[in-house]
Amino acid sequence: MLTRKEPADAGFTLIEVLASLAVIGVVLTAVTTFFVRSTVSISLQGAKQAAIQLASSNLEQLRALSGQPALAWLMTEAASGVSAAGTVGSVAYTESWTCAEDNGASCTQSTVNRLDNQPLFIGATITIRWISRDCAGNQCSYSAGTRLSLTTGEPLFGAS
Repeated sequence: MLTRKEPADAGFTLIEVLASLAVIGVVLTAVTTFFVRSTVSISLQGAKQAAIQLASSNLEQLRALSGQPALAWLMTEAASGVSAAGTVGSVAYTESWTCAEDNGASCTQSTVNRLDNQPLFIGATITIRWISRDCAGNQCSYSAGTRLSLTTGEPLFGAS
């Protein structure tokens, strides 16, 4: 004959097992959503960090030039429009430059002609763009700028 076990050794009922599976399912759904959103955020931040690095290195290359060569290079880049900046990972980046005088006007040949007459400062801005479904309109961008002194001589501080 079969002997009946003590109630403490009976185990879980089917309803208890189903209830615990439901609780585990809800918790795992929330955790999975968190990890998916975290992965998307990390990907977007990585792409933005690469854009920041591209912009910074290009601005440093521009700052390494001085006077007439810096202005000539910047005007050429600004006139050429959008160009490829490179690929980091699987993300392709493009860059575009703008050159502006103190009054806000774009740099022109008259900017070059004024270079010998007076100290001249210009603004240079680089915009890095990349495609990502995580940005508005699937187009992400990062802009950085600097001011350049195109004077080639040493400054004079006070009269002797």
